[in-house]
This record gives sequence, structure tokens and C-alpha cells, in this order.
Amino acid sequence: MSMYKLYLILFFSIYFLSACVHTNRINARLLKSIKKDSILRTAHYGIAVWDKEKNNFIVRHQSDRYFVPASNVKIATLYAALKNLSDTLPSFDYYQSQDTLFILPKGDPSLLDADFGHHAGFNFLKQVGKPVVILPVKWETAIYGKGWAWDDYSTSYMPEKSPLPVNKKDTASYVSGNRVVFPSLQEQYERAAGILSDTLELPVLVYRSERIFNEPLQTLYAPSKDSLCKKMMFRSDNLIAEQLLLMVSNQQYGMMNETKIIDAILSDTSLKFPQKPVWVDGSGLSRYNLFSPEDFVYLLKKSENELGIDRIKKIFPTGNQGTLKGYYDDKAGFIYAKTGTLSGHVSLSGYLRTKKNTPLIFSIMINHHTGKSADVRKTVAKYLDKLWRKY
Repeated sequence: MSMYKLYLILFFSIYFLSACVHTNRINARLLKSIKKDSILRTAHYGIAVWDKEKNNFIVRHQSDRYFVPASNVKIATLYAALKNLSDTLPSFDYYQSQDTLFILPKGDPSLLDADFGHHAGFNFLKQVGKPVVILPVKWETAIYGKGWAWDDYSTSYMPEKSPLPVNKKDTASYVSGNRVVFPSLQEQYERAAGILSDTLELPVLVYRSERIFNEPLQTLYAPSKDSLCKKMMFRSDNLIAEQLLLMVSNQQYGMMNETKIIDAILSDTSLKFPQKPVWVDGSGLSRYNLFSPEDFVYLLKKSENELGIDRIKKIFPTGNQGTLKGYYDDKAGFIYAKTGTLSGHVSLSGYLRTKKNTPLIFSIMINHHTGKSADVRKTVAKYLDKLWRKY
């Protein structure tokens, strides 16, 4: 071997080792700062930070462990929706006879949502002006998800899944005496019909069995997929998250069953999660969900590669927006992330471009803390600020 080649090898070896030592020192200081925080002293937490330019992890602290992710699950739901649903979402199928309009719901949660303004589906029903008959769909799930907390059932943030979700507050479970009343699917249909009838000022009835028509049903497409996904991510909207999974299931299998579509997604050989998640719902309300920080880094990388960062930035909130309101206001345009919060659990996963213009993907998951969630989120913000400034 020539002396030139030997010197070249030595130079790059020293350069590589120096870079590793420098990175390790930064990471050690960052981890030390978060370990010293009293609010996390008895909590469990995992951190994974991926450098897109170096194509490797620069921080891994218990990153292969499972954590309850809370609303970070919506990152998985977002990926499923963006990959499988059409750009404009089906609101309902319909058949129009001489005197009646028959509709088959598709699970669209935006039909009477004021945020979507002049909804094409609502306008169509109003314009036709005929009595509406709601047809039953193939519903193979429960109104509430597995592992949802009992004392949250009557709250607005734990809505009922529905073939025709027209108003999350009016269709939420109600309290009778000292017990929570769970409506049957038929009662859900009847209540939805009542709300639609009052809003449309038209008779709306519910058909109890399937009906065959001589001609195929037509489909009314309404909200744009990205606009619905954006509201889900900005507001951490649980109803939209659950309904999106049901819409994917209905498209793929002709039935509404989130377990079936989740199992199919996790069995997809093109998805190679570092640690196979335990994924049970669309919203993250369930404490049965288990993901690792590395899982979310992988999913965020895959989303960016397949969908493009420009599209992602339009759907994820940045600093001082959505669920990041009041946080990262000095990092607007630098951070795009999804929060996750349940009692005792806080998560944040997303994209961060540092002050030195280094593109990172990160996931921070904290479980079993005993402090206030707001204080934990401040600790996470301090950690990310140091990472943003020093790396």
C-alpha cells in the first residue's frame, strides 16, 4: 500500500472518529439535561433522533422500547389515509328514484362540519329536495374503541364512531342517573336522521335492511383528503381519526372495521417497523396502543419519502400552530410535529430543521410521569431547543 493511500485512510479515520466524538458529546449533554429534570426523574422516556443527511441515528435513548403514544397514533392513521384514500373523499353512495333519495353512508365526518363550509354532500341533498332514506352499511366494529377510558365516555373528545357521524356532541353518550347510556347502532342511525332532517328541513328515514337497486349506486365525493387530514393533525381531532380508518376499511373491504384494516397494514411486507407496533385505534385514545420512538421515526421517514415534505408541511402544524400553540413560536417553519397527551403520558414526534440547517426526524415519548402535562411539554421544548441550537 502506498504512503498516500495510508495517509488518506488515516485522515478519514481520524475525521470520522472526531465527528463521532463531537456528536456523542452533544448527545451526552442533551441527555444529561433531560435526565436532570426533576419532573422526569421517575418517568419512563424514550428518544430517537435521525439525521437525514448522515442517514443514521444521532440520539437513541430507550428508543426501541414500547410506549403508550397517545395521539401520536394519528401519524399512523395519517399515513394509512394518505396512501389509501382518493384525493376527494366519498361522502355517500346514492340512488335517486322518482320521489326518494337513498343514501349509503361512507363514514365521512365532515358532512355537517362547519369548518368545511359549503359541503358538496349537504348541498346535493338540499338541492335534490326529496325525502332521504338512509341505508345500513356493513358495520363490524363497536361504537367505542378497545381500551378507551370509562370515565371519558361522556366527554366531547371521546366521540362515537359511526357510519354517519353528523354531530359529535349530539351523538355522544349521555348520562342517565348514575350510568352512561350506550346507544345501539340503530339508535345512532335514528339520531343522525333526526339531525339531518332538522338541518335539511326534509324528511329523513332509516331503512333497516339492505336494498337492491336495478342500477348501480353513484358516489358523491365531498371533502379533500388533505383538508380533513390537516384538521385531524392541527386539532388532534379524534372523531376524524377514527372515521378515516373506517373509511379506509370500507374502501378496501366493503365494511367498517378498523381492526381488519390495521391488521392488513401491519402485515404489509413493504412496511418494516423496527418494532412491530400494537395498534388498536385511529385516534390514540386507547392505552392498548404501543409504539416505539424508532417506529415513529421510521413512519415519518417513509411518509416524507413517499408523499413529499412539502405536502407533509401543509398537514402538520408548525411552531405556535394547532396543538403546538404557545410552543416553538421561534421555530415556525423549522418544526412540524404531532403532539400526544393522555394522563401521565406525553409524546411529540415530527420533523426539525436545526439552526445550522440540519434536517432531523425525532420522536420523544414519555410515560408514567406524575407532573402536569404542560410542564412535561415545556421540558420537551427545552430539549428540542438545545438540539436545534447545538446540532
